[in-house]
Amino acid sequence: MASTVSEGSCWAQAVSDLAVRYALGAAGRGAKVTVVDLEPPGRRDAGSLLRCRLQGVAELMESSGIRLQYLACPQPGTASPPEGAQPHLQWDANHPEVPPVAWPSGEPWRPPGPVVVLMRDGWTRLEQRLMSAHYGRLFHWERERPQQPGSWLQLDADTYPPEAPGSLRHYLEGFNSFQFTLPVGALQALRGIAQWAARGWLVLAHADGWADRQDFRLPAGELLAPQRIRDWQLPVNFDWLAVQCPGALSWQSRVGTDEVLQLMMGGDGADARSLAELARPLQTAPFSVARHLARSIRVCLEHGDTEAALALLRLSGWDAHAFEQALPRAIGALEATHGFHKADWAEALARVWENRPTDRDDIEFLRGFAHAALACRQVAAARRAVDLLSMRGAPQPQDLLLQAQCLDEIGQLQQALIHCDRALALDARIAGGAALRAGLAAAIARHREPWRTPYRLPGCALQLEPLHTNHAHALLHQYRDAQIAVMTGLPRLTTLAEASDWITRKLGEGDASYAIVHAELGLVGYLDLELLGERAYLCIWIGTDFQGRGFASPAIELACRRAFDNGIAIVMSSVYDDNLRSFRALERCGFTKSALRACAPHDERTFVYRARDAAPGCDMQSEIVLFVCATNPDIRFPEPACT
Repeated sequence: MASTVSEGSCWAQAVSDLAVRYALGAAGRGAKVTVVDLEPPGRRDAGSLLRCRLQGVAELMESSGIRLQYLACPQPGTASPPEGAQPHLQWDANHPEVPPVAWPSGEPWRPPGPVVVLMRDGWTRLEQRLMSAHYGRLFHWERERPQQPGSWLQLDADTYPPEAPGSLRHYLEGFNSFQFTLPVGALQALRGIAQWAARGWLVLAHADGWADRQDFRLPAGELLAPQRIRDWQLPVNFDWLAVQCPGALSWQSRVGTDEVLQLMMGGDGADARSLAELARPLQTAPFSVARHLARSIRVCLEHGDTEAALALLRLSGWDAHAFEQALPRAIGALEATHGFHKADWAEALARVWENRPTDRDDIEFLRGFAHAALACRQVAAARRAVDLLSMRGAPQPQDLLLQAQCLDEIGQLQQALIHCDRALALDARIAGGAALRAGLAAAIARHREPWRTPYRLPGCALQLEPLHTNHAHALLHQYRDAQIAVMTGLPRLTTLAEASDWITRKLGEGDASYAIVHAELGLVGYLDLELLGERAYLCIWIGTDFQGRGFASPAIELACRRAFDNGIAIVMSSVYDDNLRSFRALERCGFTKSALRACAPHDERTFVYRARDAAPGCDMQSEIVLFVCATNPDIRFPEPACT
């Protein structure tokens, strides 16, 4: 069965809190606490999130003389650590009588103090015996052999099991008929841990199973499905395990309807009060309802309530597993979301990416994340996911299309078209493929000299990409700050339809209109040059997410260079008097302030200019007046300027 516990960010935080509490209790004994993490087979570096959190708290604790360390302990079947990997332990829970070995020294390892052992769901991979109690009789299921079906063998409850004779008598006396398991492998592992961690130990485990005897009377104690028996996917009898390890105390709690979380404590300092205090982080951690949170997030998104979905994702601790479960709904909801709320989701994506388990770059998660990042206009984040996808073998059509979308966002249209064609060659009906190709082809077809070709300078991360309707989503998102319209005098754009219509009108006016595109971040602003003979008037704004990051000056320089290369002699512009940032950016690019002032209500702006030649040989004030009066009759100038 799928695990309810999500070993994501909330799990890492809860376990980190547990280890810190244990270390604080052990500090009085002058001990160094070691967290031994048994990594599951097939999940290399499963403890990456936990290790990061523990390293942070360990540095803080060292100043108080409290020592805390983390050691991974890969189990058989786990990929071998690469050369130069961090020190770790070698200990096989299937053979617990053999003490741990330190790597890379190869010497037997004895813990310098108390130990926290994270078994995760490791008990399910150790020996378990399927049992049945039926009206005072005890049976053991003999597993199927080739050519032979499985069968029930009757046993003597007073002598069975050999590991703890007579320990099953209370099951026969308290119940009529039910099935259960004996986690004898887990019992042997606990005994082994108690031997080599004599200075104190905690063992944390979770799995599908029974927490106490009451569970056997509830749905959790129903007969096991034949398929589960055939696949030997047996639940763990935490109830039996809790009382069989000598000198150990246990705390267990049900997670959802099936899974159990168990904390066992033994050795020095083991007492019931300490155990209850240590278990407190586990009682309130949201990971205990991770699967339900994921379902709730999906339901919120289905009803269009993205704010509630975001709040639930925050409650999960930005859990990558919960987000992954909600991805199909999240992508559609994010594509339909505009305004500041999309920026909140962009921040959520960054947190989810930080919390994703690095041991499993799941293909579907990476694809979904890339789509969600593009919907939030987070091009760099989408490209990180797409780059990981490209390392996963032969390219798939949907991955090539994602690559094409990312390249389109950063202005590499020709490369985007190549990837789009490759995707369509593999799957001519891939969703969105034909539309993307048509948009790319139309944009490339508009690349004609002298003003409708992309323009960039060596060493500059920005490019002037001729504006086209494919920019509508990104432009609307970056235009969401109402002050941009106020400072530029451009119209407010609040819907995708309005943004698309505005772009279409700009393309029909014949101006040199550009999206300012960053090589990694995508669209970061907008710029146009209104042309009249050898004169041009500059309008520019930087998007909401990128203001104050130094993009205005290089974009203005690009515009001037393009204008001068195409025969423009003078580039003009104007800035509202209180827009100091824009004025400084223009000044850095060589623009000169003019003393010219327009009549009210346009008298709150300063006119600036930059000439191609150092000594233009003309009256710049008159040049500005002539240009403005010809292109914007609403703006008037006092006599004698207008003459």
